[in-house]
Amino acid sequence: MDPYALGPDSIPWAIRAALLVVYGLGSAWWVRAVGQHMRAGLLPAALLAPVLIANAAVPLMFEPDKEVLSIAVLSFIFSWLANAKMVAFYLGRGPLARHLDSGFLPFAAFLLLPLLPKDTAHGEGLRDKEATARRVSSKHATLALGKAVLLMAVCLALANVDMPHVPRDLLYALGMYGLLGVIMDGTCSLTCMFGLELAPHFDKPWLSTSVAEFWGRRWNLVAADSLRALAFDPLREGRLFRVSPKPAQPRSASSHLLATMVGVLLTFALSGLFHGATFWHLTRTFGWRWLAFFCLQGPLVIIERFIVRRLWPKMPQIVAILYAIAALELGGRYLFIAPAEDMGLDRKVVKAILDLGAGMFGS
Repeated sequence: MDPYALGPDSIPWAIRAALLVVYGLGSAWWVRAVGQHMRAGLLPAALLAPVLIANAAVPLMFEPDKEVLSIAVLSFIFSWLANAKMVAFYLGRGPLARHLDSGFLPFAAFLLLPLLPKDTAHGEGLRDKEATARRVSSKHATLALGKAVLLMAVCLALANVDMPHVPRDLLYALGMYGLLGVIMDGTCSLTCMFGLELAPHFDKPWLSTSVAEFWGRRWNLVAADSLRALAFDPLREGRLFRVSPKPAQPRSASSHLLATMVGVLLTFALSGLFHGATFWHLTRTFGWRWLAFFCLQGPLVIIERFIVRRLWPKMPQIVAILYAIAALELGGRYLFIAPAEDMGLDRKVVKAILDLGAGMFGS
C-alpha cells in the first residue's frame, strides 16, 4: 500500500493552495473583527487561539519528502510571522495594531504576507502615491528577478561543486538571502500596486559590523520587527499591553538596562522556538540545535555591547565585518547548518529549487 495514498498530496497541490487562500482570508477577517471589538482580556485571547493553532498546523497540509519548499515557506509565513503578528496585535503592538483601521485588504496583507509597512509621518498626494507605487513595484520586481538568478546560481554551485565548509556555508547564506528575497520582493512587487507603502526587507547584511547589527538592522527585517513587537518592546517599556491606559512606569538606568538585556535574550529565545518548529515541520524532528543557535545569539549580542565594544571601541570596519561573519559562521556551522545537512534538508531544498527552475524554463 502506498504510504502517501491517504496523505496530504492525495489532494492536488493547486486545490490545497486554493483552500489555503480561502482559510487565510477568512482568518484575517476573523482576527480583524475580534480586534475591532475587543483588544485585551481572556475572551479575545480565546477567540484568537484557534487561528494560532490552525496557523501552526498549516504546513502539515504538505509532505516533507515531496514538498519541502511549500512547507518552508508556509511555516515561515503562517506558523511564524502570522502568529507572532497576531500575538503582538493582541498586545496592541506591531503593524496589525497600527493598520487596524486601514481597511480589510491592507490588514490581511500585513497579516498573511511577509511585508513590513513603511509608516511615514507625512503623506503624499494621490498622484504622487500612484507614481511611487509603480516605481517601487518595478524596483521590487527587478530585485526578485535578480535574487532568483542568484538563488539558481547558488543551487547549481552547491549541487555540482565539492568545496570546504566555509565557502559552502557562505553559499548557504547567499541562498537563504536569495530565497527569502524572491518571496518577499515578489510579494512586494504585487502589493505595492495597491498603494501599500513598504519598508525594505534586507539592508545589505554582508556589511554588518556586529552580530547585533546583522540580526536587528540588516537581516530579515520583517521577522526582526515582529519579534521586537512581541518580546523586546514590552520588556523595554515595562508594560505588556500597549493599549493599556496606564502609562509605562519610569525606570532607573539599571532597571532599564536589565530589562533591555532580558528583552534581547527573550527575543532570540522566541526566534529559536520558531526556527525549531520550522525544523519540525520539515523533518518531523524538533530542531533543538536550531533553538540553541538562536539562544546563543542573545548572550553574544550582550557580550558585544559590554565587552567587545569597550575593549576595541574604534574597530576598523573591515575587521568588524570579518568578526561578524566569523561569529555567525562558528555557531552556524555546528548548530544550524550541520543539523540541516544531517537530515538531508540541504539536498532536498537545492533539488526542489533546481527542479522548479527546470520546470519553469522547460529544461
